[in-house]
Amino acid sequence: MKLCGFIPVRGGSKGIPRKNLRPFLGRPLAQWAIEAAAEAARVTTVVVSTDDVELAELAQNLNSSKVIVHHRSANSARDQASTEEVMLEFAQEDCSYDHILLIQATTPILSGALIDEAVEHYEASGADSLVSVVPMKRFFWIEAGDGARPLNYDPAHRARRQDQEGSYCCENGALYLTRMELLLSEQHRCSGRVTLFPMPTRYLWELDEPDDWDIVEGLQRPVASQLKSRRLSAVKFLAIDLDGVLTDGCMIYVAGTSGISKAFFTRDAVGITKVRAAGIKVAVITSDDSDVNRQRIERIGLDAFIVEKTDKAVALSKLAASWGLALDQCAFLGDDDSDLEAMRVSGVSLAPVDAAASAAMAADIVLSAPGGRGCVREACEFILEAQAMRKDG
Repeated sequence: MKLCGFIPVRGGSKGIPRKNLRPFLGRPLAQWAIEAAAEAARVTTVVVSTDDVELAELAQNLNSSKVIVHHRSANSARDQASTEEVMLEFAQEDCSYDHILLIQATTPILSGALIDEAVEHYEASGADSLVSVVPMKRFFWIEAGDGARPLNYDPAHRARRQDQEGSYCCENGALYLTRMELLLSEQHRCSGRVTLFPMPTRYLWELDEPDDWDIVEGLQRPVASQLKSRRLSAVKFLAIDLDGVLTDGCMIYVAGTSGISKAFFTRDAVGITKVRAAGIKVAVITSDDSDVNRQRIERIGLDAFIVEKTDKAVALSKLAASWGLALDQCAFLGDDDSDLEAMRVSGVSLAPVDAAASAAMAADIVLSAPGGRGCVREACEFILEAQAMRKDG
């Protein structure tokens, strides 16, 4: 099956301005959908259809060979355009796929495993289309001309909710899968014989209005934590910025001397020792080649100390490659603008609680400890805990 994962993300949004770029549990909303689709083994290509430069850059910067950007036309990006218009525009330009899987970013947080499960359900059913739903054991009524009437139960014989039969399924807008030829011929996303793919209740809400945001973040926070934990369990290389991470970012100059002083936190060194003992490589990548930095790093003991003034992502990539590691096996702990690219290309990124807003937004995990006061130790403990859980599982 040659399957296209299709993710439409406009730059404009009336209900929630710039919704697809707004941070959801620490990362842009659209990023959750794109990464989940790229992670799914059954998805051949992930097509991010957008009219927005920032969203296109977000997709391209995720560093996945599966992800491509479809630049949608002004007509399909207008407020009144339907999702079908966008899908059909792409399908008419490229009909090389057997099936198209519509993934909507407004229903976070999906995982690659859940998407694969939906595709397998679709294949096993032999249906023409699939629609994701949330089963609801509720009593439904409808207003009629001669008064309201029940839709799915008899009020004279009210069953307990848990024993209720004939529950309704609510379309939740997360996933739609159909044959490409049917989309082109029938002009909509769920034609022919349809199979339903049930999803947990937390996927019932869509992010359409500002009030939805806090509700959905609360529902999906446990899922996000599990995904982050899984990425941490694959880490074999931890790269750390120095100033603002191993230190609090302060530099003390003493009049009449040429040197500077910095404060380092002893427990951070203990954390580094523990992860190295577990076989994880640790390196510092910094732009500051000062004597005090080299003296402290020599005392701690690391696998590498890299001075890179312009592009930490390149330094990270070269160092990982030299150890035979892929970037998705790397974690990067940074705190400011100069760390952003390295954070984006890493399998998992972390930031201290007092990081610059740009780094906190880019981070998969914002730690509870500040720079120079235990954030490195906390990151090390997270990695060790995630890897212990993987071994136990």
